[in-house]
Amino acid sequence: IEGASRAFLAAIQGAPESPEGYFNLGVLYDSVGKDGDAVRAIGQAVDLAPDVAHFRLALGMLLRARGRNAEALDHLRQAQLAGAVIPPEVERWMEAQ
Repeated sequence: IEGASRAFLAAIQGAPESPEGYFNLGVLYDSVGKDGDAVRAIGQAVDLAPDVAHFRLALGMLLRARGRNAEALDHLRQAQLAGAVIPPEVERWMEAQ
C-alpha cells in the first residue's frame, strides 16, 4: 500500500493537472479505510475533470456510504447525466431522495 501510495503521489507531483492520479490515490485510500483522504482525492479528480462520469460516480458512492446524502445525490445525478451506469439499488435510493 505504501509503495502504491508513493507512486500515485509521484504521478500527481509530475502531472498535477491530471485527474487520474488523484482518482487512483482516492481508490487506494478507500480500499484501506482512509475515508476523508479518499473523498478529498477523488473530489480533486472531479474538480479537474467534472464531466468524467466514473469520477463522479465514485465520489457519489463514497459520499453516500458516509451518510453525506445531499452531496452524494448531486454527484450521482451528474454521473448519470454524463452516462454512468448507476447500480439498481443506488437508482432506487436516488428516486427515494
